[in-house]
Amino acid sequence: MPANPFPFQGLSDAEVIAARARYGSNTIGERTDGTFWPALKSTVLEPMFLLLLATSIIYFALGERTEAYFMAGAIVLVSTISIYQDARSRKAHVYDYHVASWYRAAHTFRYTEKLQ
Repeated sequence: MPANPFPFQGLSDAEVIAARARYGSNTIGERTDGTFWPALKSTVLEPMFLLLLATSIIYFALGERTEAYFMAGAIVLVSTISIYQDARSRKAHVYDYHVASWYRAAHTFRYTEKLQ
């Protein structure tokens, strides 16, 4: 095995085992929950959503049915788009994590090949 090209010494095998026992494995676990429910929760709790919902309820209470239905339809449309985009961004984050892991592994492999 080639000499260490870095200006510092890493942990010994015993130190690694002790650190893993104390702190756990150095990995990022994948999330097992879906993307729909967290996206729905974040959308429903947004202040703008709550304001538009309150406005729609006020329209219904005042008997302004046309405005109330229009407002409710707009809420559903905007919320659907927001949930869709949030779900896509969560999936993209997981994809980026896997691509970055693959890139690091490939780069490490190429570096070790150059050393040999």
